[in-house]
Amino acid sequence: MTTIMLTGGNGQLGWELHKILGDYGRIIAFDHFSLDLTDHKKLRSTIQELKPDLIINSAAYTNVKLAENNRQEARLINSIAPEIMAEEAKKYGAFLIHYSTDYVFDGRRENPYQEQDETNPLNEYGMSKLIGEDAIRNMDVPHFIFRTSWVYSIRGNNFLLSIVRLLKEEKQLDVVNDQFGSPTWCHDIADITDLIFSQVRTPSGIDIELLKDKSGTYHLTSKGIITWFDYARKILAYMNEHSLISTQPIIHSISSSAYDSKIKRPKYSVLCTNKIEQTFDLICPEWDYSLNLCMNELFNQ
Repeated sequence: MTTIMLTGGNGQLGWELHKILGDYGRIIAFDHFSLDLTDHKKLRSTIQELKPDLIINSAAYTNVKLAENNRQEARLINSIAPEIMAEEAKKYGAFLIHYSTDYVFDGRRENPYQEQDETNPLNEYGMSKLIGEDAIRNMDVPHFIFRTSWVYSIRGNNFLLSIVRLLKEEKQLDVVNDQFGSPTWCHDIADITDLIFSQVRTPSGIDIELLKDKSGTYHLTSKGIITWFDYARKILAYMNEHSLISTQPIIHSISSSAYDSKIKRPKYSVLCTNKIEQTFDLICPEWDYSLNLCMNELFNQ
């Protein structure tokens, strides 16, 4: 039976992945408390003890603001931990799946980024994730690096939940209207990962050798482009349509410089999904379709 090691098992993405991975083998999931990724000695010994066939790293230091002042911790989790996973995976012939970010790009383009486009992170979070990506590629270990963007879910800390809370509490909100991206539901990321696994399924789990044939970097996001401002307005429209708020808060459009001038973020971080769709014969969903499904789930728990 395929042995699968999952990090970040209680996070937004890890929680969704955990629900589908049981169909593919014996899963050993870790959260921050059971496996602290800043403890590299423990991380290495854990992999050596388990000798997994597949390592899935859904854990990350994701707080963009705090990463600027906590560079060491961000690098320990986002840069060095993936390198150790890649090194140990190579020793045992394991396959590594690592989730990365649109923030490895600088956002100076006006059309979707492809996997081979030049990277140039604007902030420490993006840099720490890029270093982790490069470490995996340089280790020459079979892998998938899945870059995603604007991730949200019904749990954890994310834009969707923050806006829902603020719309209930505040009379007006200021939301950035000059940054463009593709909101991506964690459920969709897990679902696409599931579709890929289903193509290499065996009676005992997953054919790791078939995965190795497709090794590389892929962009895995929803389709479509929107600003944070219009994203927030879409959330408000849903809540109004379903009578989820009694007041009518106003959402103001502001520039990114007015919001948070100390942290640079890409103005445009839309990722092209052609490669993953063509390689695995799948279709990434439209962001607004998925957002509606997620909000249905959120308000009908």
